[in-house]
Amino acid sequence: MISPLTVAGIAPVIELAEHLARIVEVIIGWAKVHQDIRGVALVGSHARGTAGLDSDIDLVVLTVNPEAFRADGSWIEAIDWSGAG
Repeated sequence: MISPLTVAGIAPVIELAEHLARIVEVIIGWAKVHQDIRGVALVGSHARGTAGLDSDIDLVVLTVNPEAFRADGSWIEAIDWSGAG
């Protein structure tokens, strides 16, 4: 039988995984409507399965025109982050 303490200990991990999934879902939704985006890759500790509760989320946006995204960072503000929670 799983003790309540054990369940309480994994609750933050489950919450983190759900939050990560919402963020990735938002990014993928944004990327789908941009024809110059070829893919989005999750990298870093989350991709390796070694992320902690304080880990950041590292995403790589694969595009045919990376210079356009480097030169103008307004695209990050155009993403509807409301769904990320």
